[in-house]
Amino acid sequence: MENNNHFTESKALEIVSKKTNPRNDFQAFEHWKSCKLCRSKLYHNAAKIGFSLANKIQPTILTEFKHNGKIRFSVYLNSSTIIKINIYKQDEDFVDYDIINRFPNIAIENNRNNLNSPHKILEYLNAGKPIKEITFSTFLIKTQFSLDVLFWTYLIPYGKTCTYGDIATWMNKPGSARAVGGALHNNPLPLVIPCHRVIGSDGKLVGFATGTDMKKKLLNIEQNFLNKNQIL
Repeated sequence: MENNNHFTESKALEIVSKKTNPRNDFQAFEHWKSCKLCRSKLYHNAAKIGFSLANKIQPTILTEFKHNGKIRFSVYLNSSTIIKINIYKQDEDFVDYDIINRFPNIAIENNRNNLNSPHKILEYLNAGKPIKEITFSTFLIKTQFSLDVLFWTYLIPYGKTCTYGDIATWMNKPGSARAVGGALHNNPLPLVIPCHRVIGSDGKLVGFATGTDMKKKLLNIEQNFLNKNQIL
C-alpha cells in the first residue's frame, strides 16, 4: 500500500483479483473495511472480475458435477464457467429444481472428471485449500443490490468474518443489514462467494441456507488450515 497506506489502482485490482497471499489479504482487509476511499477503488474494479448484470450468457449445454461426500454439493457449469453451486443437507434431495425450471430445454451433461473447478472445491472441502483461479459467472444474480452484496462478500478474506451490517456500510446503505441477509440467502455461488463468512452483529452464526452447523463446519475448515500452515 502507498499514499499514506491507501491502495494504488494497481493494488486495488490485485486485491479484487485475489492475487495476493493470505497474510496480505488480511492486512488489506484491515485497511479497506474502514477506509471509504480504498473501498471505492476496489468497487471500481468489480466489473473487471465479472461482477456485472450485463454478464448474460445463453447456455445450450450445462455440465452437472455432483459430489456425495461428507459435504454434499453440486456444481453447474457453462463450458468451464461456474454458474451455480449447491450445498445439500444429508437428508435433502440431490436435485436442483431451480436449474431444471429455468432451463427446461437445455442439455445437461453429467459429472465430467476432467473439470478443474469442481476439483478445486473438493480440495477446499477436504483439505482447506483456498479456492483460487476459478472462472464463474454472475448470470443468475438479478439485481444491482444483490450484485453489490455478493461483491463485498467475495472480498472477505479466507478465514475472516464480517457482519451483515458491515456489508451494508461498505455499500453505503447503512440500515440495510436485513436486506443484505436476504441477498446472501439467494447466493448462487456459495463457497466461491463465501457467504458463510458473514455472521450476526452479536458474533453468532445465523442465516445460512443449509443451516448454522454447515456454516460452522466451513469456518472451522478455514481456521484449521490457517493454524496448520501457521498463517494466522
